[in-house]
Amino acid sequence: MREDEQETAHIPAAIYRVTLAQKYGEPEYIPHYIAATRQHLHDSLVTAWSLVSDNADSAVIHFHRRLVAFYHQELELWGQGADVWLSAMEDHAHVLFGRGHVLYVSLGLHSHLLSSYRVHKRRFKKLYGF
Repeated sequence: MREDEQETAHIPAAIYRVTLAQKYGEPEYIPHYIAATRQHLHDSLVTAWSLVSDNADSAVIHFHRRLVAFYHQELELWGQGADVWLSAMEDHAHVLFGRGHVLYVSLGLHSHLLSSYRVHKRRFKKLYGF
């Protein structure tokens, strides 16, 4: 799997989100997007587990692991509200931008650690088994 293919794997989800927003309007499209994202997560997991059991190439497994992480994080962020999802996108903290980084956001005189954007690798392995 080429690196540019891995970096653009999230684009179908973005196109689907825009299509739903046009069809249902804002914010009515969000429940439809969340339901579709749950299904995509399930389908990606089935594919990934199959690849792991078939001892597929590690780059291919990594690609599918990133897809699972993307869908997982989408559900986590949307579950916290549209503002949280938008902040993660604006801060480039979503897994689709590469390795998750802990971010410090300045709010007035205080800085707040935002680690909820990251996909915790141990938790990921515990949840999904790979």
